[in-house]
Amino acid sequence: MDQKIDRAGVEAAMRDLYQASSHEASYDSGDNYDRPTCHPKTRLEYLSTLEEWSCKEDPSCPRLLWMHGPAGTGKSAIAQSFCTDHKSHLGASYFFKRGHPSRGNAMKVFPTLAYHLAIASPELQIAITSTIREDPGVLSKSLAIQLQKLIVAPCQAVNLAFPLTIVIDGLDEGEIEESQQSLLAALGDAYNDWKSHLAILIASRPEPHLQSVFEESCSRFTQILEIHGSEDDIRTYLVDQFQRIREKHQSLHSAPIPWPSNAIVEQFVEKSSGHFVYASTVIKFIDDKDWNPEGRLKLIGNPISSPSTLPPTPPGPFFALDQLYKGILANVPNQECLLTILPVIAANFQLTVLQMGQLLELEPIDIQTTLRRLHSLINLPAVVGDEKDLHVTVHHASFLDFLNDPARSGQFHFNGTARHSLALHIVRLYSEPSEIGLFPAQGHVWRRLRLVFITTTNFSPDMVEPLHQINLDLVIGEDGLSEVAHWIKEQNGPGDLIQQWEDYASMGEFQAILGATIHNSELGEETDDMPEVMETISPTVVRIIQICTLLRYGKGWSLTMARWVLDYSWEQIQAAFASISSCKDIDIRDLCSQISSSLHIQELNPDLALQKLATRCIEILCLNLQSKKEGWEPVMWVHCPGFASTADPI
Repeated sequence: MDQKIDRAGVEAAMRDLYQASSHEASYDSGDNYDRPTCHPKTRLEYLSTLEEWSCKEDPSCPRLLWMHGPAGTGKSAIAQSFCTDHKSHLGASYFFKRGHPSRGNAMKVFPTLAYHLAIASPELQIAITSTIREDPGVLSKSLAIQLQKLIVAPCQAVNLAFPLTIVIDGLDEGEIEESQQSLLAALGDAYNDWKSHLAILIASRPEPHLQSVFEESCSRFTQILEIHGSEDDIRTYLVDQFQRIREKHQSLHSAPIPWPSNAIVEQFVEKSSGHFVYASTVIKFIDDKDWNPEGRLKLIGNPISSPSTLPPTPPGPFFALDQLYKGILANVPNQECLLTILPVIAANFQLTVLQMGQLLELEPIDIQTTLRRLHSLINLPAVVGDEKDLHVTVHHASFLDFLNDPARSGQFHFNGTARHSLALHIVRLYSEPSEIGLFPAQGHVWRRLRLVFITTTNFSPDMVEPLHQINLDLVIGEDGLSEVAHWIKEQNGPGDLIQQWEDYASMGEFQAILGATIHNSELGEETDDMPEVMETISPTVVRIIQICTLLRYGKGWSLTMARWVLDYSWEQIQAAFASISSCKDIDIRDLCSQISSSLHIQELNPDLALQKLATRCIEILCLNLQSKKEGWEPVMWVHCPGFASTADPI
């Protein structure tokens, strides 16, 4: 019986660990299905070095290895190949991806690695899940604590037959530089505790903020592997790939051998400057099933010249790659549509084609047709709405670097004008009116955006009206309201707009405090201070707190839910919350705690109130089940935790 209970506990902890992980970050995840590996007979020297390093069991040898090199030199392909060829000793892997909802989050790294280690070793699984069962909150603690409790301590508690290898690729693509540094510092501080159990490979660009941590905290026990371009490896790759294209395309069966000529291959080798991303982009562009490879070859060898594509003086290290990117972009017939879409790609929003259409007010088929010419630069679903590959993403981060650098991208640069236009589209989207009880559906573009993006551009008069008309139902649950208010003030926006957004920021802060309080309070506990509080606070505020507490809905949109139930306007709520702001002596946390913990105010019976509340919620749901508002869906109120506590069926 005890064994069954333990097994159930282990499984429950593994589920919690899985939920805290990035499911797409491992080297063999479906999200990485098209991630390149090293071409046969290339990068052999680096792979051999990694193999030799990882197999050393002497803890006096460096057990941390930093593999670094410029963008496009094939670091991720080497890391991917190493994971694939090293499965027997591989404990875990994490491949960062810039802008990805979970793969860009450093806070998910150690839970993800711990989950992989638990899968790799039954003994580690028991040790790791035991930690989670004792302290479930460890999954949201600091990086240093996560490393110590989820990985280091479990490794020390078991006898591993050999050190397990952990691979962390693309650390520089994490969301926040400080988090990247904290992760490295945590590994360095705990080195003596894990060096006998693990070998950790970190791959990244040699960014200064990372280099400083390696030099200051990790230099004594870090092996450096610097990745350089190899013309021989690129030549091997190009020759093999061109041969494959020749055999694949019927139109080339009568072409001379070799195709293309050795002279042309050498031109591409020289232009690559050792960057594999250049060679792979060339192959992707030529190997397009919808085009004649011979014509594509001629086109890519003669990119369209314009004043904006003149070579810089002197040419930079990415000159040939930039010319390649410019040539591909210039080959798109509908330049107006392309220049409207590119900012969404440059901002790395990773939207679907349908979502791009919603945001930019373009027909999805026009977006699909325009982006089809960029097959070599981006991942694009074959059909609009294709569920197999939802989001448009770039093949390589160097394309994002190109779009965001004016010296490299010229007329395709994600400049201030383009950024402002995109910000205006976002503000207008958030101004879209809604109906009570309706929220944007899962596929709606609103679920992929954040209003705080507008603070990266300059405020302008054409933003005033949509910011005044913003739909608070869509905004109140977001982080960053105070940043928007501060931005409007710093940019000398109108006084009434500043006041409006400062009120919104205060309401957002109140909602966050209320949500935390609801999770920590118990229903029905009377508080002696309640009559005094009631005399100073608007009844509207008290009623909102009561409704949120009854629903037990502490998430980001609790004010919206309460507004719908009570049939209040946002103007009423805004005026009610002004009463709190005018009372300097009121502690908001105490206020929320007092009201939410006592539902006997004004003879309010929690059980009866909950039944009445359920009836109101069902009324709202029924009104909206037949809604024809495209892209919106009714909120399923029955999922609110509060309804689970009522004895009668709802």
